[in-house]
Amino acid sequence: MGHQLTKSRLCVLQAIVLASLGLIPQLSLAGDLATGKNLYQTNCLSCHGATGDGKGPATKDMYLNPRSFVVGDFKFDTDADWERGTKADIAAVIDKGANVF
Repeated sequence: MGHQLTKSRLCVLQAIVLASLGLIPQLSLAGDLATGKNLYQTNCLSCHGATGDGKGPATKDMYLNPRSFVVGDFKFDTDADWERGTKADIAAVIDKGANVF
């Protein structure tokens, strides 16, 4: 059985990503490494692993491993501007999901 992303975890993840992109200016986690570390350990580590390599303990039952953050590659160009991983691309994937693109 794979690890499921619950609605509350998705909301936390979305808030972190949007804040880090400056899309939610009133919410800033910059400089609060302890909070970020705790959120990652609570919500992400089981799938993405302690080093972010996508080989966490929950992946033993998964057909495909989660994305590795080690590579730092973002594969979607959602607005067809020939640039992958722009703020617009990341916001679109968060809003609509990766399966749309």
